[in-house]
Amino acid sequence: MQNNIFKSILFLGSTCLLGIASCSKKIDDAYLNPNAPIKVPIETILPGVIGSFTAFNSAAGTNYGVQIDDILLGRYIQYWGSTTSEENYGEMGGTIGSDNTGGIWAAAYYGHGRNVSRIIEWGTEEQKWDFVGVAYAIRAWDWLELTNQYGDAILKEALNVDLVQFHYDTQPEFYDSCRAICFRALSYLNRTDGNVNPAKLAESDAYFNNGNIGKWKKFVYGILARSYIDLSNKANFVSSGYADSAIKYANLSFSSSADDAIIRFDASLAPISTNALNFYGPTRNNLATYRQSKYLMDIMKGDTSVFRGVVDPRMAYLFKPDSNGAYNGLAANVGLTSGTRTSPWNFWGFNSVTAPSGGIDTGARTFFKNVLAASGNS
Repeated sequence: MQNNIFKSILFLGSTCLLGIASCSKKIDDAYLNPNAPIKVPIETILPGVIGSFTAFNSAAGTNYGVQIDDILLGRYIQYWGSTTSEENYGEMGGTIGSDNTGGIWAAAYYGHGRNVSRIIEWGTEEQKWDFVGVAYAIRAWDWLELTNQYGDAILKEALNVDLVQFHYDTQPEFYDSCRAICFRALSYLNRTDGNVNPAKLAESDAYFNNGNIGKWKKFVYGILARSYIDLSNKANFVSSGYADSAIKYANLSFSSSADDAIIRFDASLAPISTNALNFYGPTRNNLATYRQSKYLMDIMKGDTSVFRGVVDPRMAYLFKPDSNGAYNGLAANVGLTSGTRTSPWNFWGFNSVTAPSGGIDTGARTFFKNVLAASGNS
């Protein structure tokens, strides 16, 4: 009798436990934990990742990418100059406590970061090899850009969410990892099995390579070529085979301007947000107090004392002369004496430290217009 009672109690207890488990599952389904990972279509992740090449914007930070770093680091190497006389980037002053010159760091670890990892993880599960290949290509670009800009950085422990302190790895390790990831990217980009879908990739990749696998491969080969040519000052550059590798992969990479890796934006969205226009154009007004440097213009003009008198044919395409027809640059750390004709005009064709009214770009050269091409802004 007692044995039967025990069996009944055990049965009732098991039933209650099953009921609790079932109830818990229904609650979890109805009220998803906002802090728990949620799987989303990787097609919806890739557009934001591509946008992060240039400028990633989120609640946790904005302007992560190459655009703002181009201006700040350009001042450091004296390609750009400031119209204020207290230019501090010659000594890298004024950056402590800010994100200045940290755009590539944030793009690699945050804007791309785990977003790229998710595309790789979920794309592998779903056999979307084209997306996986693209994600690996982006990761390879991240590692090369990161180490070229900062030297030693976080590689082995990168994107480990369980750590709050990280060990740094050496630049040679980054180069090796970058190349290994490049070959991995190519292996996936070459696959046509599984759930490879050119139409889906083109839709997600609308503003970069438009899903063109051939262009993505050339992009990867370009990364490989740069990873080797970056070592050209090494004593063993030729004997090690680095020079041959640089030539080999350069020949496999971009062959014309049609292959250029250009991020585009939908300029039709400009009435909603000016962020859909060129970062360097007058409407965005990010360059009003910047000028090309004297050092850069001396290079373009072929200063005979240093650059052997060879004029760069791109000079007139990139820059505007002043009213005297002269191409000038701003000398380092001297600022701008407003109104003098020997001072360089701004990038929009005016002798002014402000953007033209209404963002008019008729006086700007190609790279400094609001929209660079009919298909969008890059």
